[in-house]
Amino acid sequence: MVGGLHADARRAAIGDILHAVPGTVVLHHGLSAAPDGTVYRTVRDLSGPVSSGHTLLVND
Repeated sequence: MVGGLHADARRAAIGDILHAVPGTVVLHHGLSAAPDGTVYRTVRDLSGPVSSGHTLLVND
């Protein structure tokens, strides 16, 4: 899990992990739509996005 308030630092850490650990995938949940009961989920690997879309927010 990578977390923090500084977006550039999070992106750099994730990039380092993707390059260092073969086969790694990143799952990101954007919470800007959470008040509507959904999150925007993105899955990516070293080559780029694998899938993305809105999904229901459960256990809020």
